[in-house]
Amino acid sequence: MHGIASITDSGAVVRPGAPSMLERLVNQTTSAVQWSGSAGDANLWVSASARRICGFTPDEIVGMPDNIWLGRAHPGDAAQIEEAYQRLVVTGAPFEVEYRWQRQDGVWIWLCGHAVMRTDADAPIVDAVFTDITIQKRLEDQVRQLQKVEAVGQFTGGIAHDFNNLLAVILANDTLLLDGLAPDDPRRADAEGIMDAANRAAELTKQLLAFTRQHAFDPRVIDLNAAVIGAERMLRRVIGEDVDLVMTLADGLDNIRADAGLLEQVLINLVLNARDAMPEGGKLSIQTSSAPGGRARLTVSDTGCGMGPDTKRRVFEPFFTTKASGKGTGLGLSTCAGIVKQAGGTISVDSEPGSGTVFEVLLPMVNADTNAVLPRPIAVGNYGGTETILVVEDEPGVRSLVHRMLSRVGYHVICARDGQEAFALLHSSDEPIDLVLCDVVMPDVAGPEIVIRVQARSPKTRALFMSGHTTHALVQNGSLRNGHPFIHKPFAPSALARKVREVLDA
Repeated sequence: MHGIASITDSGAVVRPGAPSMLERLVNQTTSAVQWSGSAGDANLWVSASARRICGFTPDEIVGMPDNIWLGRAHPGDAAQIEEAYQRLVVTGAPFEVEYRWQRQDGVWIWLCGHAVMRTDADAPIVDAVFTDITIQKRLEDQVRQLQKVEAVGQFTGGIAHDFNNLLAVILANDTLLLDGLAPDDPRRADAEGIMDAANRAAELTKQLLAFTRQHAFDPRVIDLNAAVIGAERMLRRVIGEDVDLVMTLADGLDNIRADAGLLEQVLINLVLNARDAMPEGGKLSIQTSSAPGGRARLTVSDTGCGMGPDTKRRVFEPFFTTKASGKGTGLGLSTCAGIVKQAGGTISVDSEPGSGTVFEVLLPMVNADTNAVLPRPIAVGNYGGTETILVVEDEPGVRSLVHRMLSRVGYHVICARDGQEAFALLHSSDEPIDLVLCDVVMPDVAGPEIVIRVQARSPKTRALFMSGHTTHALVQNGSLRNGHPFIHKPFAPSALARKVREVLDA
């Protein structure tokens, strides 16, 4: 080998300074070859390819004791390295370990080390090959994350419908209960506790759906500054009085195209994480500005505890959390990353222990002369009506509840538990149906098929679909077409009345 006179198997002498063909081949690979003595003796030789991997020159490595070399391994991997090395030295068992190792420039990489023991001139020699597998490890991590997302998606899709049906009943009944209680009624605290718990359960389901890309994505042209200002009151309420909220919004910022509700969810998650990083209080800053490449920048920064490199590296990883058990799901920031990516943007974090944290969201801006589209407001007093509504819902609790909700605001409501009962009611009554409010997933006849048959008899009848699944999932599996009016369970009485009025007045 280079620098050492040696004899090949054929008996040819390789002179110092004249690399063999084998050495030239080794130097072109992503692996490096290393010779060292046993029991921590110094490295005797290393291929030139080592410099490409570890940053040290061969001259710096030769003479470096093995324990110094392995001392640059990550503390979390030290035990398995030591165990494998001792097996090699004591029993001769091959050394085969994947471990994290710090390059000369301080960057952590993954190495796969293979070593065997041999005897040369009665002296034990360790022949080792180490390979940089950092890219392979990153790809494996990405595959694991995708598998997690797929598993959560299957789980979420399976339970969302039934779970949201239950939440719809809890939330709506509790709303009706609160409406009937005086402000000073001692039972209000209990009812409000139920409402808070149910809302948190609904929010968790919503996060799971957004995280698995099953949440309905409704991009609109919106004013980023207006979205931030609109959320300010709620943000001040959740951060508490010991956190100073400072908002700095850039003038003349072009609009962006995003789902306003999901963008608000991103902002809330970032603010809640900032609040949790400042248990003793501090300063939380929200800033908007323009960024290169025709993008808008949303920055959320805090003066909290900050995070180390390992935490920062995993902060967007699904289910990763540094919070105590029961205090966090590990989905907040991974959900943010999914929402931002879905909107065509990027999210990044900069943080140091004790120096606070800065999250930066970059979103593409649309043409400057494109006006932001805002939904047409409906006056609170116009939620109700006198039209006839046919409700088709197989879940008894939801069916009864929707009947009560709509009857309270003046509608004439008739109910059916499935498609066959709906058709029977339709044929036995001469009363015109103004709107069919129908669950999408039904046990006998699917919701869209029910609506088609109702509208074949009465073409002027409007349709509104409801489901515990999302529109995205229902469109993906063919249950529903894009553009059909839809309301997602669970919904509040006011939200249902508003949506019904929108469809009737469209």
